[in-house]
Amino acid sequence: MENKISAERILAYIVDLIVIIIISFVVSIGFGILGFILFFIAPLMFLISTLVSLFIPLVYFYVTEYGFGRTVGHAIFGLAVTGYQNASLGNRLKRTLLKYPLIALIVFLYSLISDRYLHEEISGIKTQKI
Repeated sequence: MENKISAERILAYIVDLIVIIIISFVVSIGFGILGFILFFIAPLMFLISTLVSLFIPLVYFYVTEYGFGRTVGHAIFGLAVTGYQNASLGNRLKRTLLKYPLIALIVFLYSLISDRYLHEEISGIKTQKI
């Protein structure tokens, strides 16, 4: 079956999570420094930093897959996203939302049971070895 679970795809996602963590850390440090300099708005900076960090994974997956056809993890393991450029905005957003780290756990468990990727079935956008 074409969508068989592969170690490469799992490792690529782990690499992407590491990249997301690094980006989130840098963004949080930036807001922390700003909050320290402007101590009277520190609680606001904490709130903004938290909200921004929640959206970083969504922005990361959307921009890298749509803009470059692959994420950092995909590039390292020789994978690419196919069908993304021709997909509707709705299907691109569905795929992106289903790759959000908390939701991705459910998608991964579904993949283990069914040997198919839920985010690919719903969006029609595939990841393939190049």
